Amino acid sequence: QNPSWFLFQSMACKTLYLVRHGEATHNEAIKKYGKQIVLQETFFDPELTPLGRSQAAQTRDALGQTAIENELCVVSPLSRALQTSYIIFPTLPKICLEVVREMIGEHPCDRRRSQTELQALYPDLTFCLDGDEDVLYSPAREPASEVANRARRFLKWLRDQPQRTVAVVTHDHFLEGLWGVLREMEQRGECTGTAGVNKEHFSNAECRRVEVTLSS
Repeated sequence: QNPSWFLFQSMACKTLYLVRHGEATHNEAIKKYGKQIVLQETFFDPELTPLGRSQAAQTRDALGQTAIENELCVVSPLSRALQTSYIIFPTLPKICLEVVREMIGEHPCDRRRSQTELQALYPDLTFCLDGDEDVLYSPAREPASEVANRARRFLKWLRDQPQRTVAVVTHDHFLEGLWGVLREMEQRGECTGTAGVNKEHFSNAECRRVEVTLSS
């Protein structure tokens, strides 16, 4: 057979809708009291504020039909991302992956609930976590380089999934790491959508669309 056929078979083209969660209670507190507030246990796995829910609804309305044309929603196991995913993509099948969660460690806001508790709250959700309890959380903050490595592992996982149009609802630091990886891919001709975007930081409920070609 033509060698190009084998090359095509080893590549997967995907359209990704990358979404940061809406404003959560710790984001609101940071605006009032500064970043150190997130070290308080009070902000363990915070939920969306009324503004955050409104932001997510605005993103859903802006996407319109596109929101329901995705084939899958990949979501972080943290509550603010889960709540955002159900507002923006209410009808999509969803899978909850540890690999797309926020930068891990030190901040209680980035420690997840047990899978048992999450399954009770979201019985229709497929979970692929590393255990019932949050075994990944530690007192030390995860390095940005490891977050970028997680982004690469996520793209490797995504390559083997059958869906071609996928929404990803996640967090600022993970998206920054992923965006950096995607920029590198665009320079190699493996991605479109990052050029002209001068910031890696995502605002609350911001959505960006990229096209990626993932090779084995």
